[in-house]
Amino acid sequence: MLSGCSSGGGGSLLTSDELLGDAPEAGAAGPSQDRPVAGSGSAVVIRHDPNVPPGILDSIEETMAYARQDFGDSGPIVVHVYSTSEAFIAAHEPRAREQARKDIEGGSFAQAGSGVIWIYTPTYAKSRTNSRRLTLLHEYFHTVQRSLSGPSRSRLPLWLVEGSAKYFEVRVGSDRGYTYFEKDRENNLVKSKALGPLAKYETEGASKARGGNGEAYTLGFVASDYLVQTKGVDALKRDFWTLLASTPDWKTAFTQAFGTSVEAFYADFEAQRS
Repeated sequence: MLSGCSSGGGGSLLTSDELLGDAPEAGAAGPSQDRPVAGSGSAVVIRHDPNVPPGILDSIEETMAYARQDFGDSGPIVVHVYSTSEAFIAAHEPRAREQARKDIEGGSFAQAGSGVIWIYTPTYAKSRTNSRRLTLLHEYFHTVQRSLSGPSRSRLPLWLVEGSAKYFEVRVGSDRGYTYFEKDRENNLVKSKALGPLAKYETEGASKARGGNGEAYTLGFVASDYLVQTKGVDALKRDFWTLLASTPDWKTAFTQAFGTSVEAFYADFEAQRS
């Protein structure tokens, strides 16, 4: 996936469980080791097979600690890290193994759900260190989304779920020295000019591993940046997701968090794109 992030595609809006991770708990995967991540708050454990390089584990531990500092405590988390496709797939519950296989065959190397992050090391390790750290920030933000929203069944737009994760991945990553926010913003703006209206990417534009080309990530980043500029960072970082826990419809939560209807935001956003 673009940032190794779990995402969905298809012809209809997806629920928060489908987008934010109705991710399975681990099943039997043979010998594994648990490595606790030091720090206060909820427990974070890196569960890995013995063949995962120590340097990868060190980087994950460090970045997870930073993510929790920057995004807040999203509850107990198990970070599953596996060095072979067999181990990665077998660690999933039986009902999820076929999708796990399709994901890694499609190029995905990381995904997240409620209290869980999955990393497929053979592909993940090919990225540069800072790219791997950005991926982990992205996935951690998905755990924050789910922690704040709870088991909401509201249907969520792909551009907002993935675009906000990409936005905060870059914003926090820039603060940590992993990337350059202004450069990434400009790159996404340039790429977004060829894309359709934002409303299209409520359901389209998933990652390549899920049948798209990542358009929802790109335009979602630009839309998230615009929301932060016009409505404030807290509205996107926490308020919207918190409101989902008690609001039956995502559009209602959007209006309450950002002070404008979804339809009005779409019109305003498209006007400033032109």
